[in-house]
This record gives sequence, structure tokens and C-alpha cells, in this order.
Amino acid sequence: MTDSKRFPIFSNADLQRRIGRDINEMLGMVRGIVCDGVLHDGEVRAFRNYLAAHPDFTVIWPGNVLAERVVRILDDGVVTPDERNGLYELFCDTIGAGDITSEVPEPHTTRLPLDNPPPTITIPAHTFCFTGAFIFGTREYCEAMTVIRGGLCRENVVKQPMTLVIGGYGNDAWAQSVYGRKIEKAVRYRTKGAPVSIVCEEHWTEAIAMCQRHDAASN
Repeated sequence: MTDSKRFPIFSNADLQRRIGRDINEMLGMVRGIVCDGVLHDGEVRAFRNYLAAHPDFTVIWPGNVLAERVVRILDDGVVTPDERNGLYELFCDTIGAGDITSEVPEPHTTRLPLDNPPPTITIPAHTFCFTGAFIFGTREYCEAMTVIRGGLCRENVVKQPMTLVIGGYGNDAWAQSVYGRKIEKAVRYRTKGAPVSIVCEEHWTEAIAMCQRHDAASN
């Protein structure tokens, strides 16, 4: 039997259609979960099972980080109130990030003043500031994951080598929020030549993943 008969061959267009379908289904599922204003443990597990059944979506952004977060929450078999509230807010942000009538939701961060091209960032000994709603976890969790890998975190943007990381789910009212002021300050400093960069959450998670791979290879 030839390989073409044993394994189906999918074109890139086929893959994109499957991913677009998975995203639409995922957004519809999330709408159903949050429609009653309550997040039950069974709904969290059902969502984890859905992600496990759709591997194409979970190897790309944001499905990979979303799946990792859900697995992390269920890892100890207990969904704490903080985890429940954080995941509920994330689901609400997910609905706000796209329309289930479109194939792939466009994240708000694509309209923000990110460095283009994005800079190469490393975690150890580098300073970060976080703003916005993160798919990876709460802002405190993102800061903790940065610190344990040797990075530094600040509450505000300053004129020193640092990176402002904007959460994957932005807010249309940036200018009226503390998040908007952080971004505006970073843009102002960057324009004046200060070594301040602005990146999206996806770029930061890639740096975190690189640290994890390095740690695994060292052990």
C-alpha cells in the first residue's frame, strides 16, 4: 500500500479550512458556555475534550496557549474560584475577539503599535511589563513565569531596555484605560529612541516556549 493510500494528503488550503471550521465551532461552544453567566466544572472539562479532539487548532496560536491553560487548570482535578473566574473572563474575551460568522477572528492586537518586525527577545535578565487580557493566564501568572525563567517585571513602562507585552485579547477602548496609557508611554519612549519594544502575547509565549525547550534539553 502506498503512503498516499495509508495517510490522507491535505493541502495548506484544506488545513486552513479545517482550522477555520474548528475556530468557528470553538467560538460557538464558548458562546453557549457563558450565555447563562456561570461556568461549571463539567463545561471546563467538555471544552478540554473539544480541544483534544481538534489537534490542528491546538498547535497554532491561540489554540495552543488556550489548550495549555485549560489543561493546567484541570491538572490537579480542582477548579479553584480564581481559576474559574479567570477562565470565564477569558471566554468572554474570546467571544469579543471574533465573530462566529467569520472564518478566523482577528485579534485586537493586530491594530496596535507593535514593533514590526518583532524583535528577538530572550527572557533571562530582560525586563518586561504586561498589559491587557492574556490567553496564557492572569497577568500575575505571566509575570511569575517570566521571573522564574530569570526575567524581570515592572508595573510601568520606563526609559530603559524593556519590552511591553500586550495581551492577546485587547480592548477597543485602550485610550480610556490604564492599558492605553502604558501603550502610549511605550510608543512615546520608543519614538524618542529609548530601547523600549512592544510585542504581542504570542511573541512573548514563543520566548517562554524556547526557555522550556532549553530547560528540557539540559535535564
